[in-house]
Amino acid sequence: MAFNIADRLLWQLAKLSRLRFWYLAAHGDTRLVSSLFVLLACAVSMVILGTAAYLTSWAMIFPSLGPTIFLMFYAPASPMAAPRNAVLGHLSAALIGVAAFWAYRWLVARGVVAGAVPGSVTPGSIGASALALGLTAMFMTWTGLLHPPAASTTMIASMGLMYSWSNISVLILSVALISLQAWAMHRLNGIKFPLWAPSRRESGPRIETKLGEISPSTCRCDEMEELAHRLITRRGPDYPGGSDE
Repeated sequence: MAFNIADRLLWQLAKLSRLRFWYLAAHGDTRLVSSLFVLLACAVSMVILGTAAYLTSWAMIFPSLGPTIFLMFYAPASPMAAPRNAVLGHLSAALIGVAAFWAYRWLVARGVVAGAVPGSVTPGSIGASALALGLTAMFMTWTGLLHPPAASTTMIASMGLMYSWSNISVLILSVALISLQAWAMHRLNGIKFPLWAPSRRESGPRIETKLGEISPSTCRCDEMEELAHRLITRRGPDYPGGSDE
């Protein structure tokens, strides 16, 4: 009798797995299930961040974290959503933005440009924001630490709205907390999501040109596409690595 009760209990508990994302998405309207999952996950993320901010009195809610949260739950398989890219992307963006802001303040102190209240728009602040965004974009592209929401962080920092080490530390703590929550929710719902580094490298953007498509893909089965790529990059078949760039 006890054995039958245990079997029935385990059977009922097993039915709970049908509430997980992977089961619902495979047996129903995938778009609807995904939309509801993103709704729930993003709302839970903000509740967690808001509660942590309330209990610690730290400013843990940053505008640039909204896109990070959405990306982690909308495209968990994308390397751009991986915790490593999110944490290091926001960190590098914040440091570059703060450096650009202090360079602007240094010029103000020497009378080279006119000063202004942090957050206002002046020729100097425009230059600082342009420099910060350009350097951040170049850094992410060069290193492969691609995380588009970090571009918002560097803009905020370059405008003088995130100028202290404590602000940067709280930002990174918030990103780490979101990443941990995303990993836990994805694992609970049967979705693969890395704890730190992405499982694969980002292949890069596909760029259409008049001579064809430029892509980092290592396989160009179409002869005309390969020829167009060589013409664009000015590399012949005898160039080292020219046929597989």
